[in-house]
Amino acid sequence: MTNQIKGGGLYCTPTQGFPREVSVSTVKHRMQNFAYLEATKSELKNESMHWKPVKYGEIQTVGSLYSFNEVQHVLTVKEQGSYFLYVTLTFSCTHVCDPAQFDVTFPKDTSPAVKSGDQHPSPWLTCSVRLSQDKGRENASVTKTCWNVVTFPENENRLLAIAKIVLEGKQHNWKLELNHSGFGIFLIDGLKGALPS
Repeated sequence: MTNQIKGGGLYCTPTQGFPREVSVSTVKHRMQNFAYLEATKSELKNESMHWKPVKYGEIQTVGSLYSFNEVQHVLTVKEQGSYFLYVTLTFSCTHVCDPAQFDVTFPKDTSPAVKSGDQHPSPWLTCSVRLSQDKGRENASVTKTCWNVVTFPENENRLLAIAKIVLEGKQHNWKLELNHSGFGIFLIDGLKGALPS
């Protein structure tokens, strides 16, 4: 099941909630179960989404339970367990914008393209955003957050986000707002050895 919240209700940065006096080592330890990647490409195209970790001084938003391949845009979840996965997408209209549909899917099958007719399992998460006519005016914005609780039965699971855009009309001036678009994941079950004793 995919859950959706309009208005970016779940959008947050991974260091929110830590008092200033908390040490860097403490924050790093608490963040080992967490990863957050920010979008790096504003153009809307049919392709894999481009991401990067966010840096806060000495802290980077990819915990030790994960690894990120910046070339393939793939986040690897190293350990099995249940995780909370979410994506926030924010769009703005730079001029006049005709309606469009933008989908981001995190497929379970991240292997190379398969033969036509092969069946893919249900995705880990899909987020569909309708960029409507009434929002298609200059400086208008649209935000949506989608989330799901997913269970990885094995180690070394790959997360790749695939974007699909369907444009209507001729005015294609929507763009992705990079500072307010990204995806995050954190471990919610399987904490053995991950928390301090």
